[in-house]
Amino acid sequence: MVERIPLMERDMNYLTRVMVITLHLACLLTRLLEHRPSSDEVSQQIHKSIFDLVKLKVRAKQGRTMLHLACCRDASILGRYPASQFPSPHLAEV
Repeated sequence: MVERIPLMERDMNYLTRVMVITLHLACLLTRLLEHRPSSDEVSQQIHKSIFDLVKLKVRAKQGRTMLHLACCRDASILGRYPASQFPSPHLAEV
């Protein structure tokens, strides 16, 4: 069935999935920062990494950026058991 999908569209599907998974991981990291004491260095590194990720301006299907995906409830659904729900106030603060 996957073979019937054009190669370019397949690549965009995979890229979108990777972007959504990355956002879920970033959301979990920001949540962890809120609930556990951590050093300023760790906190700054997490914030810088998320900033650098957004700065890459990677575009997924329909031209969506990381910011678009982070703000869209439908685009950020990850399987039956999502790690977090978007839009996320924890991630928006970053």
